[in-house]
Amino acid sequence: MIVRALGLQSTGSTVKFADQSAIPGWAADDVAAAVNAGILRGYDVNGKMFFEPSERITRAEMSVMLANALKANVHKQTDKEGNFADLTSIPQWAQVSVKAGAAAGILGGFEDNTFRPEINATRAEAAATLYKLLEALYL
Repeated sequence: MIVRALGLQSTGSTVKFADQSAIPGWAADDVAAAVNAGILRGYDVNGKMFFEPSERITRAEMSVMLANALKANVHKQTDKEGNFADLTSIPQWAQVSVKAGAAAGILGGFEDNTFRPEINATRAEAAATLYKLLEALYL
């Protein structure tokens, strides 16, 4: 979804994951475009990179991809800091990304000021964050 929203094109280069054969053919070019743009990289398991195409994505993982898209582009900032009540439960590898997404106005928390990084992102959340990403990138 993020590749199409940003209008990224596959360069024709192939990305090789250990589970490459599990990536559906219709998605392979978009996955390669996202990897080449630095938006995603996969999961390192014992020195091998896996994409895990059938797995669900958590809010923490989605935050990292959105922050990676922001890094490569000029974007607006807000006065939000991303100081969620459950900040310590956000994995270390995602904390900077969550804060960057909040500062750009892309990510928000729940009514109790929690982020809940471990729960799966819904399609509605993914769509809303993509829309907010495009706004933040002035697209």
